[in-house]
Amino acid sequence: MAWDQYLGTTWNASPTEQADITANFDLVSAWAKAHNRPVLLGEFGAYSRADMDSRARWTAFVAREAEKHGFE
Repeated sequence: MAWDQYLGTTWNASPTEQADITANFDLVSAWAKAHNRPVLLGEFGAYSRADMDSRARWTAFVAREAEKHGFE
């Protein structure tokens, strides 16, 4: 997959965009609980060529969602 095809795409924190991230975190959280494993979310961030507003929205949402799921 060529990631450059997504250049210029904004992340608006729409309900659908948020639900996609939440659904993935729900899957990870369920697996971690089933296997008695912690989830360590190390460094993460948005691609530096994305627009700053999208990067800020995405990073804030992912951080808060990780906290809600108890990820460290």
